[in-house]
Amino acid sequence: MKADGTRFPGEWLRLHRDALRWLPADFTVERYHGRRSQLPVAAGRVSWVQRVNADGTISINGRPYFIGKRRTGEYVQATLFTHRQRVVIYSAHHRRLKHFPFPVPGEVVRPVL
Repeated sequence: MKADGTRFPGEWLRLHRDALRWLPADFTVERYHGRRSQLPVAAGRVSWVQRVNADGTISINGRPYFIGKRRTGEYVQATLFTHRQRVVIYSAHHRRLKHFPFPVPGEVVRPVL
């Protein structure tokens, strides 16, 4: 943002508004309304950090995933790959520990950007 002469996100957005891609022209919410208003999920990934509980598990969407009792108290990074429908667990040192299937309900589409 330094090259743009501002450190404020709102100002940066105003400067670059014309270059940003928005929703496709043919996109309508009504297209998805028949499916309990469920919008499609974009292909990509979402990451978050969680602490492993005393049982050696973390909870994702209310469902426990066993990481290992040795990891109790440690923080791990969970990354959901929507297009692969898989969640991958990494240690604090970015070492891959485990992976689990993670079904994504509905349609997975290419991202807008």
